[in-house]
Parts: sequence; C-alpha cells; structure tokens
Amino acid sequence: MIRKFKRMYRIISKLKHSTSKDEHKKAKQISKIKSKAESLNKRSRVFLLDLRELEADNLKPIEEIENYITHAERQIDQIRRRIILGETISHAEKVFSILRATRLT
Repeated sequence: MIRKFKRMYRIISKLKHSTSKDEHKKAKQISKIKSKAESLNKRSRVFLLDLRELEADNLKPIEEIENYITHAERQIDQIRRRIILGETISHAEKVFSILRATRLT
C-alpha cells in the first residue's frame, strides 16, 4: 500500500513540472494532476479506515495521520482555487507551517 502511495505521489510530482505553452496540453496536465491527487486522497482515507480497524486499541498515531490529511485537503483546495480557478487566497487563509497550524488547532 505504501509503495502504491509513493508511486502515485511521484507521478503527480512529475506532472506538475510541465512547461508547455499549449493551453490544451496545460489543461490536460491539470486534469491528470487533479485526478491523481483525488485518487491519492481517497486511497489514504481508505487506508486509514483499514488501519483504524486493525489498531483499534492505539488510535493516537491514526488521529495524527488524519490531522495531516485534513491539512493536505486544505492545501489541495487552496491550490485548486489559486491555480485552476485563478482566485487570490487571502493572507489569513494561508498556512506557512502545518506544525504551527497543528499547535493552534
């Protein structure tokens, strides 16, 4: 499961480095990235559900992972809004360190 997760992460990472000037190719790349990111997020949620069943007596590490996934989902939303929708993200919404954000929540 971890290998699949890492492989998908590497694919997304490589996709984002496209420098094409062709708008059609850019749109296609954005679509691929969005699809892969959504798939990665779904897999991580399924993995956590399975892990929760196996480790029912020790939920602290699982809760930490869920917290990081929540931060990742927020970042994905902000990136989607900024890159795909062209919105400007307000300074108050921006997170510069998830460690600091974790302490504040």
